[in-house]
Amino acid sequence: MARVKEGLVQVEGKVGEHVVIRKGRYGAYLRKTVAAGTKRSEPALKEQYSRTKFLNLLASDVNTVVKTHCEGLKSARFYEMVQSRFRGEPRNDRLLLLYTLRDMEVHPVHTFRRHGVGEIQCVADAKGVTVRLSVKVHPMRGPFRANCYSYEVLCATWVRKEGVAADCERQYSEWVPINKGLPEFSFYFKRPKGGVHWLCALRIRLGRNEEPVESFEADGMILWDAGAFDRAEYARAAALVNKVKRRDAPAASSNRMVKRVKASVVREKSGG
Repeated sequence: MARVKEGLVQVEGKVGEHVVIRKGRYGAYLRKTVAAGTKRSEPALKEQYSRTKFLNLLASDVNTVVKTHCEGLKSARFYEMVQSRFRGEPRNDRLLLLYTLRDMEVHPVHTFRRHGVGEIQCVADAKGVTVRLSVKVHPMRGPFRANCYSYEVLCATWVRKEGVAADCERQYSEWVPINKGLPEFSFYFKRPKGGVHWLCALRIRLGRNEEPVESFEADGMILWDAGAFDRAEYARAAALVNKVKRRDAPAASSNRMVKRVKASVVREKSGG
């Protein structure tokens, strides 16, 4: 810190690229001018601080939802991957940010897609979200000699107010025999009071004799779709992103009683 030598003419304030400070704890001194945009009070920096907080809260919420319902499958880099996608959306809009998570695998190696995807459709209205799943091919048995598999569908919802943790519901399909017909499922999630935005994830677990195989190789989970319950809200977001394209071409105990959804249709396998 440069000291100011006193003279006949006393200068105070900004002089070129420097500022003369005359009243201070250590007497008069000289410092460089603070560059524009680096003060905490600068509007641009205030906006950046606000955005960082907003993204961190939403990413943490998504991370907590997945961690609570994946029994350890989540990648150690999942939070970082969520933040990376969020940073690609310039607007502080929760719905647009949730859109960026569509088609995102919870673990980059132990993926949902490697077990087969089928046709998946999420349809929302003012009362709730319907997830329709049509299986096109059974997953491989793998080294576990799996003879069945089941799906879990997760629906997280948010209210309008920021900072309120997401509400979350999970439903399970019945166990599907690998050597029989191809099922179709329809899962329905009722809209919670005050819910405005939703995010749906799907998980598949291979099993043997209707018990899950305890291996990440027999597991997979993906964040599939997001949206809004209100049509006007959905239309607003869709218009902003021009119908965003997909990027990709508390834990339950194993003995917990769960309600399983029966297949509405079971089609015969083609080709024998």
